[in-house]
Amino acid sequence: MLRRRKRTIEKEAIVAEAQLELLRAQEVELQRILDEIQRRKDAVSAQRQRLEAKQRDLDSERQPINWLPPELLIKIFLVALAEADLDCHDPTEAYHRPPVVISHVCSRWRNVSLGVSKLCARISVQSLAWHAGAVVEFLKRSVAAPVDIIFIPPTK
Repeated sequence: MLRRRKRTIEKEAIVAEAQLELLRAQEVELQRILDEIQRRKDAVSAQRQRLEAKQRDLDSERQPINWLPPELLIKIFLVALAEADLDCHDPTEAYHRPPVVISHVCSRWRNVSLGVSKLCARISVQSLAWHAGAVVEFLKRSVAAPVDIIFIPPTK
């Protein structure tokens, strides 16, 4: 193997250093461009999310049920709850009780129903398995309303 001269090695080292500096400068410039693109993408995403929310609100306003004032919705919810109380208690429906179903219809109904403590003031428990989560959640939501707790022995 032939040994290279010191001068040749020095020239190659200078060229390699210059190329490295150019590549480092290109990396910095490309990172700046990527950061700018990410900033623009984030701005477009935020604007899209705002417009989608506005579109959902407009679509919701088209539905006649959403023209009802919250006070009337509350009365309807309470009537539905009273009607459901007349039905038999099904132990498999620990998480599908009328207040839960009402609060899962749409975000407006959820906001309205969560503001009505009386909707969660009746807790019925009939099961071999204890559903503490549901009972605790109903107690939290009942706030200041008088609570009726009904324990029905399991049929087995």
